[in-house]
Amino acid sequence: MTNSYMKNNASKKNRIFSSMIYIAFYLLFIIMVQALPLFGATTIALANSGPSIYFPEDSWDFGEITPDELPTHIFTFENSGDEILIIKWVKVSCESCIDPLISTKELNP
Repeated sequence: MTNSYMKNNASKKNRIFSSMIYIAFYLLFIIMVQALPLFGATTIALANSGPSIYFPEDSWDFGEITPDELPTHIFTFENSGDEILIIKWVKVSCESCIDPLISTKELNP
């Protein structure tokens, strides 16, 4: 056997061993995630607590607008969480053409 053949064979074995380790860790992770409910519902409940913003509609097509028009649209939203929702800033996709106005910065559940 040549030296390069032995190196290639060892390299293949290392790759196979590494792949098996990755698969074992992946399977262990999946098993742990599926077993979380067995350790109590509080872990899962904490992940779903807090404020949560909900928009019945998240976009609006104004169609074709002429330069002299000032179209308006009101987006309604609600706090579907279980804590006060505090709005710190609003990001729009077109900063030079949209001026968002917020009626309230804090919204109860």
